Amino acid sequence: MRSVVPAWDQPHWPNPGYWVAARLVWEGQPSLAYAPQAVFFQQAARLGTVRDIFEANAPTTLLVFAPLGGLSEQAAHRFWLLFSLGCFLAAWVTLLWGVRVPVAGALALSALVPWFQPWRENIARGQAYPLVFLLAVAAAVGSLPRGAPRGRLPTAAGRALWLAGVACGLLAIVKLYYGLVLVLPLVARRQWTVLAGAGLVFAAAGLGTIVAWGPGLWASALGLSLAWRERPETAVTAYQTLNGWLTHLLRYDAVWNRGPVAQLPALVTPLWWGLALLGGGLTLVVAARAILPPGATPARRLLVPALGIPLALLLVPIAEDYHFLLTLLPLLVAGMVLWETRAAGPGQDRVPRRWLRRWGGPLVWAAAIVLLAPPWPFNVPSVGGWHALLYYPRLYGTLLLWGLVLGLLWPGRARSVIQEQIAREHPAAQGNEQETDQEERHLDAGVAHQDDRYEHVDGE
Repeated sequence: MRSVVPAWDQPHWPNPGYWVAARLVWEGQPSLAYAPQAVFFQQAARLGTVRDIFEANAPTTLLVFAPLGGLSEQAAHRFWLLFSLGCFLAAWVTLLWGVRVPVAGALALSALVPWFQPWRENIARGQAYPLVFLLAVAAAVGSLPRGAPRGRLPTAAGRALWLAGVACGLLAIVKLYYGLVLVLPLVARRQWTVLAGAGLVFAAAGLGTIVAWGPGLWASALGLSLAWRERPETAVTAYQTLNGWLTHLLRYDAVWNRGPVAQLPALVTPLWWGLALLGGGLTLVVAARAILPPGATPARRLLVPALGIPLALLLVPIAEDYHFLLTLLPLLVAGMVLWETRAAGPGQDRVPRRWLRRWGGPLVWAAAIVLLAPPWPFNVPSVGGWHALLYYPRLYGTLLLWGLVLGLLWPGRARSVIQEQIAREHPAAQGNEQETDQEERHLDAGVAHQDDRYEHVDGE
């Protein structure tokens, strides 16, 4: 209530860019949503509200907020506040159910949510990320591979995959960038049904915007979006991304960044591309090679779709506090997987990277929460030099979270699961620390069999 009541009483929508753009649509001037910032600020002032931007969004986002253009600013903001709370509640309940959190644990976690600063920022500013969070959760839970027999998927499973695709498509409509990055694990798993559903939904929305407003709107929007990484204002510490971090360290600007570590602006773009290709490549490889064995828990199966969220936050050109609401999905999924593996007991822990499950994983998970959850200073304009490294906590927390999910999914883990199955089937071999050649061949065959058995399910 300490977050909701003050937001309800606001005379203006704190981030009114969505409403201003929606009102411009109602006035028949959608192109002004992508006009130079000075022009958009003038339109905001004309409509009696405060400054904000919209240009980082695709034209499809206008479809989401256009109905609010017919309301007054305060009425639109209050409607969106209630809608956002409903979206978050639906997403949170679905996620808790999806990872099978016990009731006591679910109640305890729910009580802690208001202490998560990105959640409070979304409520305070009237941002869109509760809706994005809901769609991401729906897509992840709906796209879980099911242990169906070889051949056609059961009707219920097929419907779930199509609905997951619809959720992915709607996510791309709201926030195109996140929609594109979050489907990478689905591409790696060859979940063509989900991808087809997403493509059809987004194509219909995109075609509708072109018919209604012309292709020039898309040209303006894409041009502005692609130029965001080069803007000097991305150097401020409010933008907790790899691009903002590199820009702050290596690119001087008299207004936005007077204290870089070195004036090497030519390195920012190649370094970013190198890190993006490395992160994207690792994500695709690990997602593609991860094997979900028989009996894998829902939380473990959700690791694959959860992997895309921290990657998207690392690579997005700008990400303020409220963007990091999305990290609740990988945080909860990874935490549940760690809990399950520790609860299994030391006698069942045959994973070679024992440190990750026993103590390394929980420590990394706890460190990610400490870096992501608190109300860190939003922006520190005067910070410079190496001291600036201390002012990117959410970037580091997201990096730790991505590495943790990556480690929990690393293909070697599937081999150890099959090894546990072999050990249960051949108890006499449990005390033998050195595998015989015959056991090694049995292990390899088991991994290959599981890969073949489940590959067709992901490919549906």
